[in-house]
Amino acid sequence: MKTTEIVKQMCLKELNGADIKAICKARGFPLKEASVPEFLENFLLSDQGINESISKLSKDEVIMLHMLAKEPGEVDVSFFDCIYGPEQRSYWSDNTFTKKYSGVFKKVKNSFIRRGILFFAENKGAFSKKTKLERTIFKFPAEFTDYIPPILTDILSSSSPGKYRKSVLRHKIMEIIGIYGLKVPIEIAGKFKLRLMDNELYIGKNRFKECYLLEWQRKCWAHALKKGHKLDSDMEAFSVISVVSSILSQLKPGKWTREKELEPALNIFCYDYLSEVISITKTKEKKRYDAKLICDLGWRWGCLAKNTIENQTCYSLSNIPVDDVPFGNCLHPDEKYTLIVNLETIPFKLLERMNYMFDLKIVDSQLTAVPNNIRLGRMFGVLSQEPLTKWLMENVPAFNNTMRKIESCWGRHIVHEDLLMAKVKDLGLKMTIKKSFSDPKKLFFLPNDFIAFPKSILGELDTLIGKSGFAIKMVESK
Repeated sequence: MKTTEIVKQMCLKELNGADIKAICKARGFPLKEASVPEFLENFLLSDQGINESISKLSKDEVIMLHMLAKEPGEVDVSFFDCIYGPEQRSYWSDNTFTKKYSGVFKKVKNSFIRRGILFFAENKGAFSKKTKLERTIFKFPAEFTDYIPPILTDILSSSSPGKYRKSVLRHKIMEIIGIYGLKVPIEIAGKFKLRLMDNELYIGKNRFKECYLLEWQRKCWAHALKKGHKLDSDMEAFSVISVVSSILSQLKPGKWTREKELEPALNIFCYDYLSEVISITKTKEKKRYDAKLICDLGWRWGCLAKNTIENQTCYSLSNIPVDDVPFGNCLHPDEKYTLIVNLETIPFKLLERMNYMFDLKIVDSQLTAVPNNIRLGRMFGVLSQEPLTKWLMENVPAFNNTMRKIESCWGRHIVHEDLLMAKVKDLGLKMTIKKSFSDPKKLFFLPNDFIAFPKSILGELDTLIGKSGFAIKMVESK
């Protein structure tokens, strides 16, 4: 249901006089005018008094608004069980939906609905749900999101960069030359194994990228958390570290927070009941997460940075800095191998870039790089403007020679089986072709009005050109 539909139904059928009076008091609406449903609708959808009303919520209720803001649709009353549900849930006394959540609904109504923050109505289209409470849906309007206070309130400042275990990723990179410095589970090690195949660097089944390296790091953190916190599944472990990462991402540079600040959000966002039976009465207890352990494991795997401020341990995300390492500090020209790559200093993004430009090989326990004509030719149009290209041309003769040859042939010579070239000068025809052949695997636009395409689509292209009032003129290459 749309927000406007929910508000309309709420004003017409769901709110009683006491509810309207409470909403008016919380949001500062005039009671006389707000008693008219049509007027109340407009008041509720405005931002009048919303800031003051939200400011009176508890910390758990503020976190709940953050959860609601992430929900694209409506939620039911069970969504609020994480803050209003009992610490222990009984199998016997809560055997119907209404008995289980009627107390939760009362608290939702008093804290959110009567403050004019949350809208609700009965979804009469939910035929499979037997009771009205089951059919009741709740909606937090997206327009109110900007008024939600931040989750973190106890924020400390420090100019110190803190401690960040950057060696974790660096040890992983050293696997390329056969140096293994970290013990990881077999399933993770196999899925993210670094290896050279056909002179290209791969991480698992994928061509090497920095994002896959960071994925490996998070997998290791999640596995350590699952084992140390005795979590039920990998999914739960990833949910926990995702919540921690998301909250810490809100910190600005130089800002830190204590691990205890994360616990309320963890216990709400990752809410669940312990599955095991606690006593003979068959009750389940709410899970509580140990933020200190979670953050410590995150730091050990290099995902978090740690600092000590006012004698308190604090954390923030250890965002990988954009390494401003001079190219000469990690790429060493060598007459025999052309380039030797220093794996102890090379930025991961630069290694990713090198993988698309060079043939990589292991020689004398070192990673070496030799220019690959085909790969460089594919990227020539974007490479010519890059600082790396300029440095390589000035310092690596073999790279300079390769780029000069590619430049002299650019737009004139393409070596490929069953590949045809065409020159299209008419702008209208060019746009018609571009709209009909948007897939670069079928047709590729080149500089100076040239296009390249496989011989298999010549008939299709000829038909399109004919319909546009043009004809193909075939010219044999000399």
